[in-house]
Amino acid sequence: MNNQNKLFWDNNYKTTNHDILEPSSFSNFVYKTYIEKYNNDNVYLKIADLGCGNSRDTNFFNSKKNLCYGIDINGVLDKENINCKLIKKDVLDVLKNYELCMLFDIIYMRWFLHALPYNISNDIFINSIHNLKPGGLITIELPSINDNELKKNSVYNETDKSFTNIHKRWLYSIDMLKDLASNNDCDVLYCEEGYFSPNNNTETNNPLLIRFICQKRKSAYYEKSENYSKYKHIIPKMRHSTTHYDEMSKLNKILEKNNIKYVAVAGTSLGLTRHGGIIPWDNDIDIGFVEKEWEKLFKIKDEIEKNGLKHTVCRIKKTHCHFGPIDCFKLIKNNKNFYAGVAKTFCSVDEYNNVVKQIFGYTYMYAPFNNHESLKERYGENYFKIGNVNDNFHFKDNTVKNFNLNHNDLSYQLK
Repeated sequence: MNNQNKLFWDNNYKTTNHDILEPSSFSNFVYKTYIEKYNNDNVYLKIADLGCGNSRDTNFFNSKKNLCYGIDINGVLDKENINCKLIKKDVLDVLKNYELCMLFDIIYMRWFLHALPYNISNDIFINSIHNLKPGGLITIELPSINDNELKKNSVYNETDKSFTNIHKRWLYSIDMLKDLASNNDCDVLYCEEGYFSPNNNTETNNPLLIRFICQKRKSAYYEKSENYSKYKHIIPKMRHSTTHYDEMSKLNKILEKNNIKYVAVAGTSLGLTRHGGIIPWDNDIDIGFVEKEWEKLFKIKDEIEKNGLKHTVCRIKKTHCHFGPIDCFKLIKNNKNFYAGVAKTFCSVDEYNNVVKQIFGYTYMYAPFNNHESLKERYGENYFKIGNVNDNFHFKDNTVKNFNLNHNDLSYQLK
């Protein structure tokens, strides 16, 4: 996409950074209404801030311990950290190419879509959905087409439908946004037009805005995939795995109560990052414990079994077992700076230090926000783009070869 406004935005961020330390009113609204309830339960979200500009809202969401990537070809970010980064590239390119190799819980767009022609904005919305977990949110704030003061002070271009004042913009109505949502498997959660953000640094001191929140539906998207014919015979064998969400919820409560730390490994780590839950052609949950946590785990074995999660030993007795349907692995540090267990279970030592509680399908999972090194060690460089039904431990069909994943494959098994 032609970066036609680069000079304007480069100058803008140099001269109007007075508000960078304060979050926008929209980010406060999104946080209080949709994010805070998770953070209060120590669940942290992956957020992509598209067209992040001076990154004020990127910083705000990250200050609440959420992972936040700002994506803006003209953006600025003063201080990066492991969970807060600026991707200074074209937004659409990043989304189309899945450059961040993860699905997000929230894709946030404040004063962004209106700066792009309608056809490009439509592509950004569609590809945002492709980079979103089922059940994830798209949050948008932008100027309304009903802002008569803005239109009066702008020059309208009949050819591209833009209004130009200090730069080009494409205005929206509520119906236009609702159409975007309904055409792309989203349900509208909130929609309001109003004067939400007075701003003395714009040509309209109190712009008329639309706030729009929609949710990606939880649906069996994989059934729409061109790859579905390759693995649809496997899925009926995996259906019982959806009950594993409930079993994991039980185990989570017990482990949290006893202050025992685990980390998602193998197919569960991959499923969290690439699908948002259990991979459609996988059928279990895999978690790992470093040595001291492994010892603590077996001190409460009776308590776990009393809650219906029967302990069974498998493979090597001292390093691998089940509690109910959940595979548990002992992880021992190796000379490659990984914690490693049997059945090719890995977690990078550095990533282990960044483990947080995250949404995993219908439950939660403790895993690194960034688990790329662990996944590359287990599945290779192309783990986000290549599917292999033989990577799970309980079902093998070697007649199914590796296949290139598409956006419909990137969804988890449904209850």
